Amino acid sequence: MNQHLQTMLFEKKREPGEILTDSLKFLKAECKPLARLTAIYVLPFMVLMAIVQVYIQIKLAEASEIINQLEPERFIAELGGLYGNLLLFILFNVFVQSLLAALFYTYLQLYIGKGSGNFSQSDVSVMVFPNSLRALAAGFSVAVLSLIGLIFCILPGIVVANSLSLAVFIGVFENRSAGYSLVRSWMLVKSQWWVTFSLAIIGILFMWMVSIVFTLPVFIIESFPSRFANPENQVTGLHHWRWIVTGIAVVLSSFAALFPMTLMAMQYFNLLEREREEIGRLS
Repeated sequence: MNQHLQTMLFEKKREPGEILTDSLKFLKAECKPLARLTAIYVLPFMVLMAIVQVYIQIKLAEASEIINQLEPERFIAELGGLYGNLLLFILFNVFVQSLLAALFYTYLQLYIGKGSGNFSQSDVSVMVFPNSLRALAAGFSVAVLSLIGLIFCILPGIVVANSLSLAVFIGVFENRSAGYSLVRSWMLVKSQWWVTFSLAIIGILFMWMVSIVFTLPVFIIESFPSRFANPENQVTGLHHWRWIVTGIAVVLSSFAALFPMTLMAMQYFNLLEREREEIGRLS
């Protein structure tokens, strides 16, 4: 079969249902090369992020014990360090997600430009570093603006985050600066703000489901320790396994972020085609 016929057309107008189904079809067809490239370029950082998240969760568990023991002075001291660790995790999470987005959108650039299977890992390697810089600039800009909105009130943070949700893709795919990407995303998304928001929520829920499905059996077992473990192993054994499984779930949910990224890529081209149609009608 002609290789070109196997390449999905991204640059077309789609309804929300088509965006969902076509995103799943694309990932199913391209899952092997995407998984391999993600393992090479991003997996080490995903593992580090998982370690940081588990560390923070352990600190939160310790802080709750301090509250129960009514030690307010020690709690205040622990809380200050906890906020610092939480900020570190947020920044590191933005870094990992931006790096993954740069890799994925680089792959998408080559996929659209050359066709499925018509490019190599070396082609990706040449482009992924400069694209990573653009993705990081846009990603951190979106994160900072969204956090500022969340600090003042939750609703402005949600509005800003959704309106700027295409900024990383624009920065990489259009080879633009962070400032241009932010403005361009805002202008595109406003024509279908609720559709974009719905797609983003679906993507987030998908990532949560991946994490929950993996960790749920452990929490069920932990709820009935007397049936599945000896009393002396309930804390030292099962407790440690819980953190290990949590770390693995973080890595898997990070891989699952490829689905919402695909949704945003499809939505970008959908909005672009609609914008072109509108310009054509006005000209």
